[in-house]
Amino acid sequence: MHNTTLLTRPQKEHRSSKKPFYANLLTGMLMLLYVASCGIPAAIDNTLAALDNAAAVLRANADEWRQTLEQLRETVRTDGTAAGQLVDEEVAIMLERAINAIDAGVVCNTDFLVDRLIIRLERLKLLIQGKEVQPIEPQLCLVVPFTIHSHRVEDAPLVEFFGFDFDAGVIEAFLEDDRGGATDVTTEIDIPTHYNMTLNLGTNGVQINDDSKRLVIYSSVVLPSNYDCNGNGRVDSADLDVLDQISTGTRDLLWCSMADVNNDGAVTGGELQAAFQEFNDGPIVLYRNELASITIIHAVEEIVTIPPVDDYTIWPVLVAGNNQFAEEGPEVWVDVELFTNSSNTTLNARVHMRAQQTNGGDSVAESTNEFLIYRAPQDWKIVNINNTTTDSLHYIDDDFDIDIFTRSGNGPVSKYSVYGNVFGEDIGVATRAIIEFNQISVTIEGIP
Repeated sequence: MHNTTLLTRPQKEHRSSKKPFYANLLTGMLMLLYVASCGIPAAIDNTLAALDNAAAVLRANADEWRQTLEQLRETVRTDGTAAGQLVDEEVAIMLERAINAIDAGVVCNTDFLVDRLIIRLERLKLLIQGKEVQPIEPQLCLVVPFTIHSHRVEDAPLVEFFGFDFDAGVIEAFLEDDRGGATDVTTEIDIPTHYNMTLNLGTNGVQINDDSKRLVIYSSVVLPSNYDCNGNGRVDSADLDVLDQISTGTRDLLWCSMADVNNDGAVTGGELQAAFQEFNDGPIVLYRNELASITIIHAVEEIVTIPPVDDYTIWPVLVAGNNQFAEEGPEVWVDVELFTNSSNTTLNARVHMRAQQTNGGDSVAESTNEFLIYRAPQDWKIVNINNTTTDSLHYIDDDFDIDIFTRSGNGPVSKYSVYGNVFGEDIGVATRAIIEFNQISVTIEGIP
């Protein structure tokens, strides 16, 4: 990862666009056919009309997109032209991509899908007419999550993007900070399909820290592709070979027409050679369109002091023997523990008491209870219990009186009042512990 300066769209409009992912040599043949003809041949005119009709039907009946594209293929197959063949092949690809996305359960709605299909039909029409087209760029319909809580990254270590055409153009990601810097994190993007993309925020991915401000996803237009005459993804000497086979007057119809430095409507070998020498070391980003912006929210911490809860009484239940200890004991254990739930949104107490008859007696009473002490506000969580979280009492009750035990320090308990053995029945009637709590302090973290 490295810092980079983001480029913005230049004021001067560029004349050409990058080669779309599906265009091939057939496209060049169609453009030459168009230029060589005095007008549009009737068969090609029929293909253009079929494209217009399909786009109109899609706008009026979005739910019938599949039938509409299949009907378009049937129509253009009868033309017997290179234009009809191009449309048939490209619409087949469009159908396959759309069906795969729908079958995968992509959450984008039908209107979003149809808009993308119409754009591609319109581009096909421009290609057949030999006109300039703009590059296909990725489009989003949903980002999950649309905000990132810096203190909860581990809860959602992947950002998911849903849309179409993620395999078109160049997608980049940058992590911006409060100081105005931007770190290139593009290597953490994974694009398994053209309709789904993820950004890794895990321990081996984008590292969110206290200075992080937002994540920005860009769809970037790369300059050298506008000089890529043969469509191999680079500007190289093979592009010059393509120019040598085409007359100078038609070179401005090729994908490399941006090499027309003097803007005379034609690309000379010298102009392309200069472009090749300047840009053959790799792609240069001409401009970046912001595709998505994900705000990073930083939590704040607050200390909450919880007043002592009401005294809590635990009554252990009979688990063995009878309900009397007589004059034999009992041996008593009382344990108190503070804990949070799995989502760290509540503070709870767990109280356990066991009373067991001594001198060989078999009477035993035991219970464990839990109860709520505090619930954090919505969108906040408990990050620390500032008190000692446990306290325990263990002794043998050798009389019939109440036994008092006070506690000092920062634990959860201030005093135990225990009835172990009394005159008469014990378990279920008298045996119990009354617990008085201290005030408790917790640290909570959340979004103010």
